[in-house]
Amino acid sequence: MSGPFVEELFTAIAEKTYCSGTLPLSTQHAYLYYGKDQAARRLNFITASEEELSALALSCDPATFGRGAADVLDETVRKAGKLDLEHFSSTFNLAESGLMDIVRSELLEGKSEQKKSIRAELYKLNVYDRGAFFKAHKDTPRGEHMFGSLVVVFPARHVGGALLLRHGGKEWTIDAATEISSKTSPVIAYVAFYSDVEHEVTPVTSGHRVTLTYNLYFVRRKEDDTAPPKAADLTSSNEAAFHSVLSQALADPAFIPEGGRLGFGLSHQYPFSRRLNNMIDKYEGNQDVRRILKKTVNVLKGSDSMIFRVCKSLFLKGYLSAVYRVPSWDKEKRVEYFRDYILDTPTELGYVSLDVGTSLEELGAERIYKHGRPGSTTTNTVHWITRMTTFNDVASQYSGDLGNQGETDIVYSSICLIVDVGKFEARATIRGAEV
Repeated sequence: MSGPFVEELFTAIAEKTYCSGTLPLSTQHAYLYYGKDQAARRLNFITASEEELSALALSCDPATFGRGAADVLDETVRKAGKLDLEHFSSTFNLAESGLMDIVRSELLEGKSEQKKSIRAELYKLNVYDRGAFFKAHKDTPRGEHMFGSLVVVFPARHVGGALLLRHGGKEWTIDAATEISSKTSPVIAYVAFYSDVEHEVTPVTSGHRVTLTYNLYFVRRKEDDTAPPKAADLTSSNEAAFHSVLSQALADPAFIPEGGRLGFGLSHQYPFSRRLNNMIDKYEGNQDVRRILKKTVNVLKGSDSMIFRVCKSLFLKGYLSAVYRVPSWDKEKRVEYFRDYILDTPTELGYVSLDVGTSLEELGAERIYKHGRPGSTTTNTVHWITRMTTFNDVASQYSGDLGNQGETDIVYSSICLIVDVGKFEARATIRGAEV
């Protein structure tokens, strides 16, 4: 396999993690009505005084956060106020603002993604006054089709409260307070990001940071209330680059000449599993797992979706598989190493009589190798373009006679995107048919 193509493919997989900016806000769209009884109050974010904003903050309940399936109140992690949907109404109109078109075109990558139907569901109003903050966390998905969040920051004067985003070893800062105050006319600030992106709100040092949060979902077209415009027919720069490099690689007879597989660790986290009391991720049932894996292919996010889409356009079959990493011991070198096995879906192993690898093979798993590793052949080599990621790991339990007594142990698998690549002669035939 040609080394340069691996590097070029890896480089081409750039990640769109978030989009942010400002939009003009008119006086008529800046009103907020709120209250928990018959004496509702009103303010306008463009003209609101400090006293009005303080009254809004006092009317809020302490904000909770998601931890697994539970909503938790812990002001050492999050100190802020919230109003639930039944306690407020805003004249800000998301549909009329054009913001959803911006999110679709800037966050979703490629013309196919930008034609997907998405829905924004208003979730909460939050108020961060002096000293309020939210430590680093990831959002709890509110459904298997939820893919991200949209935060709208109103032009209430404040200092601090910057939003920090972290993903893939990178960090970005969105300082809405500075962006809003730098404008000569009223604006809202906005940021949309994927659900698995870690984010943090730094302490507010003065004023009030007031936000609306929307949950973003992929939906079937018939449910869609924000159908994409026909003009949204763009190709992102990283998709074009990845398509170009992969096309060149497939046209090169030195690139996997006898066929093989490409492996991609998923860049985003998906709701494959549930969290058990002992903090182990575990599948509930094999049939449910198969269903979730098949559905996840259609709702892949960011660069994961881009890779799958480009491969499909080049007649390459892509699918999600479980790659098991089985720890082993080299007696001669006295070092631990891992054997890799690929299976179409994670499974419970039950009783293991010999070793985990043998049991996996009995269930249909295939031992796979990295390119150039001893024992590697064209049929069982996976050429990894991006590394496997641990945040999509799933644990499979098994039991066996380990030592002098029966014990239960765990082996981990990582859900990855695997792409089959045919022999060069077959690829050439497909290219010829396209011309």
